[in-house]
Amino acid sequence: MFSMSSQEDIRSAGTIGFIGGILALIPYIDFVGLIMVLIALYKLSHDYGNEGIWRNAIYAVVFSIIGVAIATFTLVGSLSLLSSISYSTIGAVTSIIVFFIVFYIFMVISGYFWRNAYAELGRSSGMNEFNNASRWYWLGALLTIILVGAILTLIADIYAIIGYHKLSQVK
Repeated sequence: MFSMSSQEDIRSAGTIGFIGGILALIPYIDFVGLIMVLIALYKLSHDYGNEGIWRNAIYAVVFSIIGVAIATFTLVGSLSLLSSISYSTIGAVTSIIVFFIVFYIFMVISGYFWRNAYAELGRSSGMNEFNNASRWYWLGALLTIILVGAILTLIADIYAIIGYHKLSQVK
């Protein structure tokens, strides 16, 4: 199916994804973990000849960054306006609602692309853990609005970490 060097590349990418997935769960170094996961997905995309893995992962990250940036500016602006004496309470509440709606929309779009990236990886690798991660990322994104989504995303992260570990053991 794959040449020996390709299997070694897959094992290497699995190890990078495994370590990156764990680091992504640790505050203050989570960004390093995300970069490592992206490197692993890039390598696996090329090793399996499936560009959809990388394309969907990069879209997921871009939409997450845009969503967080817009939401942060909206929230900071709302809070600064809220401290202003002349600003109405209705205006502040409206701004905060807009913040949550914008954040939610971008997180759902990002979750859609994470779902697609891991579904493609599951299809290419044959590892069911990535298919499970795909489903949990999607459910986590959809349920972010009621905060249970963060727990479901953590479950997705765990499935992805297990999948990467299994890839690192491929013979």
